[in-house]
Amino acid sequence: MNNFHVGMSGEFRSKLWNSDGSLAHDTGWGRNLILDSGLLLCAANGWGSYCLIGNSSTAPNIAQTSLQGFLASQGSIQSNSGTNNTSSPYEVTATRTWRFAAGVATGTIAEMGVGAVSTNTNLFCRHLVSPPFVKGATQILDVSYRITMFPPLTQAINNGVVIGGVTYDTITTGLQIGQAGVAGTGAIFGPLRASTVASDWNLYDGNLGAITASNPLGSPGLAAGNNISVNTGNGSGFSDFKAPWTLNIGNAPLKCRTAMGGVSTGWRFQTQFTATDGPDIGGPLPKDGTNEFTGWWRYSWGRTP
Repeated sequence: MNNFHVGMSGEFRSKLWNSDGSLAHDTGWGRNLILDSGLLLCAANGWGSYCLIGNSSTAPNIAQTSLQGFLASQGSIQSNSGTNNTSSPYEVTATRTWRFAAGVATGTIAEMGVGAVSTNTNLFCRHLVSPPFVKGATQILDVSYRITMFPPLTQAINNGVVIGGVTYDTITTGLQIGQAGVAGTGAIFGPLRASTVASDWNLYDGNLGAITASNPLGSPGLAAGNNISVNTGNGSGFSDFKAPWTLNIGNAPLKCRTAMGGVSTGWRFQTQFTATDGPDIGGPLPKDGTNEFTGWWRYSWGRTP
């Protein structure tokens, strides 16, 4: 089993607008605290669907699940935007903005959060506004949340995988191929669990070239099979899943160099096999249509300070 880990961080920014359209206050970007309940939400749908605001200045801690002085929530999204860097350091960002209309949640605004539902429960994150500001009855408040993912491009793990009686090391590579965080989609506000798209799970042979974010499979050969059955476990900061392929490529032995999988946000990763002894994995393996090849991954995520 290979583990691919992604760190994440988030920031809030609030802009308070007067009724004449002039800017009354801009907080600038401020870091949030991702809560324990937030790590659980990452394996569920729409964990960043709602923005919540409140008036409490109680210090954030990871055990909190709600705002301490809840005033209002908003699920109507004003805008989505994002960036997807295909060169080092490969960060992916997505920004979502909500608008609180005039007359909504007037008074002191001191805290903010993002969550999956409109009710003040199981928040993804909590943030204190410093300094707090006052929203008047005729003023409009725009709250933006920017989430950043920090994937390592390559993470090598020596698992001692046995294929055809030969022990192989594995190298798992994290990929970004222009899908996660694309402008206008808010893609990475979605779940971090296994993709249900069959084409996201494939085996490849051929002579691999350099593996990069823009060339994720090197120079792949034959893509072999889309017979997937993904089992996903949603835990606190991780998701286990496996994808078995039942393959018969013209009744010929399989030449397998890499297996590729996906996460429903648009992330991609692959595991490349390298032999420490025995024949190269690009050579024929004792594999026909009566056998099954199974890849088992753990995709995990956590806070980045």
